[in-house]
Amino acid sequence: MNTTTKKPWHKLQALTVENRAPDEADARHLLHRAGGDHTKQQHVVHWVILHLSDEMPIHSTAYHLQIGHETIPHYFEHGAAIAFRAHDAADLQAFYNQPIRFVSDHGEQFATGATFPDLSRQLTRQVGSFWQKRYA
Repeated sequence: MNTTTKKPWHKLQALTVENRAPDEADARHLLHRAGGDHTKQQHVVHWVILHLSDEMPIHSTAYHLQIGHETIPHYFEHGAAIAFRAHDAADLQAFYNQPIRFVSDHGEQFATGATFPDLSRQLTRQVGSFWQKRYA
């Protein structure tokens, strides 16, 4: 008899940051952030991927990703992982050492059991590099 207990969907297994080349929309955004100066434009987008224990449940309620007091307005789901992008490593600084959780439309909170890592010494501007922290 299998007595293993399945972890709740919202428990974080790992957090990965992938440096990807910007798509067309990202490139326009990065150029705008550089004040229209191509020489100051960054050429990398940081994708933060949260690897969950299971896929998010399908309900009539929505789940909002929060890191500390910040709500991530746009994230993408793919199986048991969700991802969002940051156009500059500095955009992630407010998340360092903050708890990661989901909040339903009804205010119910689902703690992931993890805090966002301090990436100040890990992130580079090189496309193709990545960093990962495992929680389980």
